[in-house]
Amino acid sequence: GAIGISMLIEWMIGLASLIKSLSVYTDQLILNGTIIAWEADKLAVKIPFMTKYVDLFALLILLLCGALNLWGVKQTVVVSAVCNFVVVVSLVLVVVMGFVKGSTDNWFRAVSEEPGFGEGGYFPYGVAGVFTGASL
Repeated sequence: GAIGISMLIEWMIGLASLIKSLSVYTDQLILNGTIIAWEADKLAVKIPFMTKYVDLFALLILLLCGALNLWGVKQTVVVSAVCNFVVVVSLVLVVVMGFVKGSTDNWFRAVSEEPGFGEGGYFPYGVAGVFTGASL
């Protein structure tokens, strides 16, 4: 009934935002924004409440993911396991680098040491700064 339809809509919106962000990040990191620039120039959309351009790169990623699912469950599980491994390795790398490169001196930095960069210490921009940074 209504719960099933709302779940499908939620999944479709989540998938659309995931694929869109994946296409933007991939284009920015690997291709330096060339696909977005081309799509914005050639595939512009002039409807105010719509996106500014048609994202064919996101469609390509979506079709590749769909083809992977059609290829077989075993292959999909392998790719999912590889992606999970990459995520775990990335998190471990961030934690290890935090211990290696981090310093507790950053928590107690005086205001005069960094002019123009907050008030110093553990919360240089206060709680509002923490929530602003987390929302990025």
